[in-house]
Amino acid sequence: MTTVAPGELIDCPMLQTVSGRPTVYWNDSCAIDELHYAVDRGATGATSNPSIVLEVLGKERSFWQPRVGELASVNPSWTEFDLTWAIVEEMAVRGAAILEPVFVREGGHKGRLSIQTNPTNYPNTANMLEQSRRFATLAPNMQVKFPATKAGIAAIEQATSEGIAQKQLELISAPIGGEGELPEEGLALHLGRRQVVVIVEPDLPDRLRSRLHGQVC
Repeated sequence: MTTVAPGELIDCPMLQTVSGRPTVYWNDSCAIDELHYAVDRGATGATSNPSIVLEVLGKERSFWQPRVGELASVNPSWTEFDLTWAIVEEMAVRGAAILEPVFVREGGHKGRLSIQTNPTNYPNTANMLEQSRRFATLAPNMQVKFPATKAGIAAIEQATSEGIAQKQLELISAPIGGEGELPEEGLALHLGRRQVVVIVEPDLPDRLRSRLHGQVC
């Protein structure tokens, strides 16, 4: 792995893509070697969703296998669920440390490590908020990801009011009706004041698609 001095970057096509342009790119992994490589070449963020964490466990087996055993040993009352989320958090913290110099350099506008709330909590605002509050204490440059469900948008509203690191709407699907309907006013609010990455489903209603046009990065 090639590393560079803090503040220096390696000139390459990836760096040229973002130099002097509004384009930014994130590393779709929080593996240490991969993240160092990306940051040295202009990456300004990374993610750590559950599937990525599983991949990193395999890539960094020599580190994580003994660490998992250590965590299980010192926390004998933990379930597999508890152990899993402890690993997710530790992995995110390791990635955030690599990105922190970018975070400082960019005044907090870039350099964040994105950590996802438990996907099974998608209908539960209280559970998502509880987890996001913990995530926000892990590192100064942590960014919490919420699902764009009705409960998730309510959680985003409250977390934003509490000053928790900027949020990210991950998915907007066609509403099924009833509890599954996406509130139009909530969508407009968060598109207006939060960094948003949206995957737009093909059958998204026209009334919502028109509100997204020109606002999605």
